[in-house]
Amino acid sequence: MISRCQHFIFKKPGRDTLAKLLATVTKKEGREIDKESAELVALLGDGSFRDAFGMLEKILTGSDSKKITAEEVERIAGTPGKGIVDQFIAGLASRDTAAALAALSLASESGVEMSVFLKLVLTRLRTALLLKFSPDTAATFSRDLSAEEMKFLQGLSKDSDALLVALRELLPTERAVSRSFIPELPIELAVMALSEREGK
Repeated sequence: MISRCQHFIFKKPGRDTLAKLLATVTKKEGREIDKESAELVALLGDGSFRDAFGMLEKILTGSDSKKITAEEVERIAGTPGKGIVDQFIAGLASRDTAAALAALSLASESGVEMSVFLKLVLTRLRTALLLKFSPDTAATFSRDLSAEEMKFLQGLSKDSDALLVALRELLPTERAVSRSFIPELPIELAVMALSEREGK
């Protein structure tokens, strides 16, 4: 017997799709958001239209600017600047535990949400590894990243062993961060565990 029910398969929207929609909505509100900022909001939305548009509304309400910049998104959404994220990742890549922990501490002192910090770290680690093991993706990433970011991530990919181990260690901490009464603690423990592993 064939069911007469209709089957609908819903997929999470891609970051590019979300970013374009966010830019369109912002324009309808008489404002403008640059590509980098729209992609950051889309990333924070984690594949959810509701969460992405909720975050955009928060940013538009909290900003008096006609043009929304990445700096304003970082300030209002509590996201870390790329410099802090890159310092943390560079510490992991060079197996410099102290440098990685110092960057994490700086992010925490700046009021950055650790769940957001970790999300950005995981995203950049993934990008660096894909650039190493799937060079064809460089063309795709170069459309979304600046030349400076591409140079940084491609440089990191030379230390792919360290990045791969770090990604495996950090990935399971995502849920722990949101449940911990000290949000940075699961990330600190992961970094320390990496240091212990390297010392053996």
